[in-house]
Parts: sequence; C-alpha cells; structure tokens
Amino acid sequence: MSYSLARQLLSNPIIKETNWVWGTKEDQERYMAIWLRDKFQCVYCDRDMLESYDTHYWFSHIDHLLPRSYEKYKELQNVKWNRVLSCCSCNGLKKDFDPDSESKLYVQGSLTTSDANREFWLTKARDFVTALRDARTKHFELEKALLRSVQLNEGE
Repeated sequence: MSYSLARQLLSNPIIKETNWVWGTKEDQERYMAIWLRDKFQCVYCDRDMLESYDTHYWFSHIDHLLPRSYEKYKELQNVKWNRVLSCCSCNGLKKDFDPDSESKLYVQGSLTTSDANREFWLTKARDFVTALRDARTKHFELEKALLRSVQLNEGE
C-alpha cells in the first residue's frame, strides 16, 4: 500500500478541510492507503465509492476479508492485507462469511499471506456476495411487485 501517497493526500487542504478520515494520523494513513489500493471501489461489487457524497461518507466500510468475528482471525484485525474497502450492502451481505473455511490457506500465527491467497479469498467472498445478492434481488422483485400492487389499490 502506498503510505507516501496517502500522507500526501491527507496533507492536501481540500482533504483536511472535509475531515475525510478520522482517528490518529496512523489510522488516517492506513484508511487512505486502503482506499488507494482498492482503487476507490468496493472489492466485492466494484461500486465506485466516490460516486457521491452519500456513498463516500455514509455507504463505505472497511471490512475484514477474513472475518474478525472468528477467534482464529482476531490477530488479523489491523493487518493491512486483511482490510478491504466495501460498500455497506456488500459488507452486510458478507457478514462473517469465511472465504478460507474450505481451503485452510491461512496459517494461524502468520500475519502475512501471498497475493495469490488474498486474491483467492477475495474471489470466494465476491462469489458468495454475488450469489446472495442475486437470490435476494429476485425475492425483492416479488416483494416490490406486491407492495406496488397494494399501493395502486389504495389509490382506488
């Protein structure tokens, strides 16, 4: 991750004025570096997290690729490669899904991993989120049709 570019951006008066990120200077640099590494997009659905003020400030999350809710991943809570930019929707859909549950590539006690392992986990998480979103979208379309029909009948 590019901490020098993160520092440079954080020192820009435009960024400073808006309180773009919060916390300690180290937290701010880490946060900005994640945004830069992930190209300002949700790693799961590719949503542009700079598409609007609301998206950036209210719809963006920093997620843990290997979920911190599992005891075996607690040590990864602040490890750079395990933190990813996500939208609120994908973070909510992924919840505590463990992309390493079958592969067992992560070795507890090792705070490093290969780019190939990280990409494998990202792909597993993307596939999980996409399948869940697709199923829920189908069901939502049924809900929406029902609710719209009620709304139309109320007007009579």
